[in-house]
Amino acid sequence: MTMTPKEVMTHYGFTQPEYAGSDVIIGIVNMKGTVSAADLKTLSKDLKLTNDIQWKQANTEPISDSSTAEILVDMAVIGSCCPDAIIIVYQAGHAAHSTQSYVNAFTDIINMAVTDGCQVISSSFGAPEQSPYSGAQTIKTSSLGNFNSAVQKAKNNDVVICAAAGDTGSDADGDYEFTTAAKNNINFPCGHPDILAIGGTTINNGTESAWGGGGGGMSAIYTNVPDYQKLNGFPTNTITDAMVPQLSPPGKPKAVILKTKGRVVPDVAALATGWDVSTPLKSFTAPPGINWSSIDGTSLSTPFWASIIAWCIQQYGRSISDIHTKLYYSVLNNTDKSKSITTDISTGNNNYKNMAIYFEAAIGFDACTGLGVPNNHLLDELMTWNKPHGTFT
Repeated sequence: MTMTPKEVMTHYGFTQPEYAGSDVIIGIVNMKGTVSAADLKTLSKDLKLTNDIQWKQANTEPISDSSTAEILVDMAVIGSCCPDAIIIVYQAGHAAHSTQSYVNAFTDIINMAVTDGCQVISSSFGAPEQSPYSGAQTIKTSSLGNFNSAVQKAKNNDVVICAAAGDTGSDADGDYEFTTAAKNNINFPCGHPDILAIGGTTINNGTESAWGGGGGGMSAIYTNVPDYQKLNGFPTNTITDAMVPQLSPPGKPKAVILKTKGRVVPDVAALATGWDVSTPLKSFTAPPGINWSSIDGTSLSTPFWASIIAWCIQQYGRSISDIHTKLYYSVLNNTDKSKSITTDISTGNNNYKNMAIYFEAAIGFDACTGLGVPNNHLLDELMTWNKPHGTFT
C-alpha cells in the first residue's frame, strides 16, 4: 500500500495543525546535488508554502554526488506537513570516501543552522560508523571533537536534530555486508546520544511492523550508555543477558551482542515504505529507478518526525529542550498507558540481505523501532514530561 503525507498523518491519528509549523525554523541537511533557485520557487508553489524554501551553502567543498532525489523528498515531506514553517536547506560538500570530510560537512551544517535560529534539523543523510571496504575510512572517536561540540551547541540552544537510522538494516554499509564478520554497524550521526535517531516501519495487511531495511543496533563510537537509556523500563542499563531477547535474533550467539555496549538506536520510528510524494513533486521528473508514487527509506520517517516536533514547538510556543529525556520518560515511566505518546511496534526485524547480526522487534524498546511510532497524544503530552516523572536506575 502507498500513502501520501496527509494520509500518513491520518494513519498516526494526527490532524494537521492550523498554520502548520508557523514561525518554526526547520533546517534540512543536504550532502548531494543543488536544486536551482527557479526549481525551489516551483516546489514552494506546488507545496503552497507560506515562505519560499531557502537554500544556503555551509562550506566550500565540491559536491561529489549531483543527484537531487534525496533532498527533493525531504523538502516534499516537510513542506507537506509544515507549509507555514520557515524551511532552510543547508548544503555541504565532502570528499568521496572520506569520513573525516563527511564529519566536517555535518559540523558545518549544524553550526550554521544553530546560528540561523533553526529549532529542528532533519538529516536523511548518513555514513556507516565502520567501513569494511578498501578506499573508505572508519569514523574514529578522536576525529569527532568539533562535531560533538556542534551537537552540544545545538542542545544548549534547544535545537532538536533528527537523523535517519539508515536503509540497510543492522549494517549501515549494506552494499558491503558484514555477512561473516558478525558485526553490527550503525549509521553516523544518528548514534550520537544527543541526536534523535529515527528508524523505519512498514505496513502489510493492515499491520505495522519493523521494516527490514530500518537501521538499528549499538554504536561503536558512542560506547557510554546515555542516562535516558538507564531508565526503569529500558531492557537494561548495560548490554547483558537481560537485553539479549529483545536485541539479538533467535539462535545467534550471545557473545556477539554482549561484547558491545553503549548507545542503542533508533530512539523512535515511523512509516518508511510506500510514501507517495508524486503530488508535491509533480513538477520534477523522478530519476531512473525511483518512483515518486512509492518511495521507501528512513529518509521519509525522519523528516516526518522533524515535522511532528515542529508542530509541538508551534503548539507550545517554545523550543524543545532535552528531547530524549522527555520521550523516554513519557513512554517508559508513564503509568497511564492510554496516554503514551508512542505506539509500540513488536513484530518484524531489520534483517536486510541475510545479515550475520540483526535485531528483532519486541514488546517495549527494541533496536528496530526504539520506543515505537508516534500517536496523537504526542502533541499534548510531550512537553509535560521531564525528570520528576521518573527515576534513573
